[in-house]
Amino acid sequence: MSYNYQSILCILLILACVSFLIKFIHRKEFNKALAAILVLTFILKSFCAMDNFLHEWDERYHALVAKNLLQHPLKPTLYDNPVEPYDHKNWVANYIWLSKPPLPLWFMAASISTFGTHEFAVRLPAIIFSLLSVILTYKIGSILFSQKIGLLAALLHGIHGLLTDLASGRLSSVEWKLPFCFL
Repeated sequence: MSYNYQSILCILLILACVSFLIKFIHRKEFNKALAAILVLTFILKSFCAMDNFLHEWDERYHALVAKNLLQHPLKPTLYDNPVEPYDHKNWVANYIWLSKPPLPLWFMAASISTFGTHEFAVRLPAIIFSLLSVILTYKIGSILFSQKIGLLAALLHGIHGLLTDLASGRLSSVEWKLPFCFL
């Protein structure tokens, strides 16, 4: 299926989810509305995660470390056999990679082990955790305000562009730039 057909299919599925979402909100079926938001979020983030290449820096290195974790789960190595000398005091120049805590890398390694060495398998844990964060946003909004506010917050969280780029690997967590400066 070509990229244009995938784009059209994605837009049609998103429109269907939005129409179901509106229908469920009018009927006050908030659990079904949340399910529609989750499906919409999954479609949007999955479409953006369908790139056939790993993005610069963060995603490439962490995918390699996760792949190496399959061989030795308690030792996050960037290079299994370092050929050049390394400084054990400098985490960037070391063959042990400690840029992120091991738990996200273990989830990524489990996904690679389950689905194979494919780009989407590397990104699937981030998509799943972003869906869980949408559910938490709904719960927080529902508890603090109302279910409609919780749904609106969950929808805005689910379609947020920077969070979609982050979950799909297009944006590194260190590349976040604030639109204004705190001095």
